[in-house]
Amino acid sequence: MKRIGTVLAWLGSTALLWAQPEKTGSLGQFELSVTEAYKAQVAQAQKIMPQPNPTDTVQEKLPVSYRISSQALPIRFNPEALPPARIKRIEVPALYQGLVKAGFGLYNTPFLEAYYNSKRSSRQSFGLHARHFSTQNGVRDIRFEDNALSRNSLGGYYKRFFRTYTLSAQAQMNLDKYSYYGQPALGLTPEDTSLGEAPYNWYRHFGAEVGLTEASKKSLGWLQKSTLGFNHLNDNYGSQENDVNLQSRWLLPAADKDLKVDLNLWYFNSAYDSLYTGADSSNLYDQGTFQLQFRPHINATWGELIFDFGLNIYSVSQTDSRVAQARNDLYFFPELVVNYPIVKNVLQVSGGIKGSVQRNTYRQLTQANPYLTPGLSHVPMRTTDAFVNLKGKLSSTTTFTLQGGFRQRAGQALFYRNPFFFQDSMNYGLEVRYGIVNSAYVEGALSVLVFDNLSVGAQALLRNLEVQGGERAWHLPNFTGALNAAYTFREKIKVATQMDFVGPRQAFDQLENQQLESMLPGYVDAQLELEYIYNSKISAFIKAANLFNSQYDFYLGYRAQSINFLMGFAYRF
Repeated sequence: MKRIGTVLAWLGSTALLWAQPEKTGSLGQFELSVTEAYKAQVAQAQKIMPQPNPTDTVQEKLPVSYRISSQALPIRFNPEALPPARIKRIEVPALYQGLVKAGFGLYNTPFLEAYYNSKRSSRQSFGLHARHFSTQNGVRDIRFEDNALSRNSLGGYYKRFFRTYTLSAQAQMNLDKYSYYGQPALGLTPEDTSLGEAPYNWYRHFGAEVGLTEASKKSLGWLQKSTLGFNHLNDNYGSQENDVNLQSRWLLPAADKDLKVDLNLWYFNSAYDSLYTGADSSNLYDQGTFQLQFRPHINATWGELIFDFGLNIYSVSQTDSRVAQARNDLYFFPELVVNYPIVKNVLQVSGGIKGSVQRNTYRQLTQANPYLTPGLSHVPMRTTDAFVNLKGKLSSTTTFTLQGGFRQRAGQALFYRNPFFFQDSMNYGLEVRYGIVNSAYVEGALSVLVFDNLSVGAQALLRNLEVQGGERAWHLPNFTGALNAAYTFREKIKVATQMDFVGPRQAFDQLENQQLESMLPGYVDAQLELEYIYNSKISAFIKAANLFNSQYDFYLGYRAQSINFLMGFAYRF
């Protein structure tokens, strides 16, 4: 009963507490009767507002400081061992060190080539090569029975590889015979009869060169590479020429860029000490040329544009036993080439202006035209070229290049022959004249890999030629082109062909001689080579030269050999 009284007292005080109004006042007296035990109930919640109105009652955030400590946990994982893969043994094709090719053709034409190279090595590399080709006749309608030609060469090289640089050396010997057979039977003189063997000249060339090249960028400091070379040439008519050259390329630091500098020196001396038949004493003289080139240039980028700009400076000093011919000249050529990738790795355009000086040595001239009359002056050729170039890919197997512009060559060698040569038995060959030749040109090349075993290529040059100073572009064509293809059938038969196209050329002024045509007609010279591969070491080949048997002149009076077939074998070891 005591417990019941306590509960009643608590309930009564509670009811009085919640019934007390806000304002003070008397509620009077009432009687409360408890009939059963109190049962608590939770009323159903109702949403007072459609959107909540949250209010952050916490005005100050407690600072929290924490740290994560790494702790290695042992992981018990033992992967299952994989079975070893089976590697199939593939036989590596043999790398042969030597090749010998020998053949024989019409007009008593022997042919021999031999090559030998060292095996692959990280320390050194060396090789040797030799070649012989000769023919005795085969030129139609000439007064000489024999127009022998012989080309012979022997050479080798050696390279030694070090950690920071590479040393190299090479030597070459060429012994070439060319006949002055340019006396066609024109029927213009009663002497159009056989004259036996044609006069000839032997060009004997000996050359050597040593070089030093960095193995990796800046492994030699500022020097990138340097070469020292020497060449000697003499002929049957007492002509001699010694040529020394020292060439180097440097990479100099210039703030955040590298300044590239080419520093080259050349000296050659030509002497004509003997008279050929019919020559006069004016052809006996010594001439020397010292040439220094200093070419600083730098590469820079601006967005996607790439600039290569600088200067090309030459100092040319000529000494001559003919005092009036000695001179000193200084030439400046600005160089600026801009490259822009229209489509990266697909199409690129470039353009600019460049200039250079070429030396026109006796050896260089005889390589361009072996039918020269001994005793000639040497004039340096200055070339300035303003151009626009476009190159890129037409597909994954087709690439092209196209270039056009304006080119001036001051001091270009022009090969001229007296239009009355058939009456002159003294001067055998052609003389050299020099002129300023201006030309606007377009040239291009296309290369297509049709299939894995078939490739095709084409090149062409179209230009106009204007000569200042009274000369004309003697023996220079306005158009030249070439088309070549190579095909391999089942790795057993290889076919290669090339066709050269040469346009008409003017040999002399028509007013000087009305008996001969001054324009040499254009021609097509086609070559074909077939090779049958018997096995990896032995193969047989056949070559056809002047396949269409075109009758044309290289130069006025110097006609090409008729069609020729040459057959032989090749052996690899």
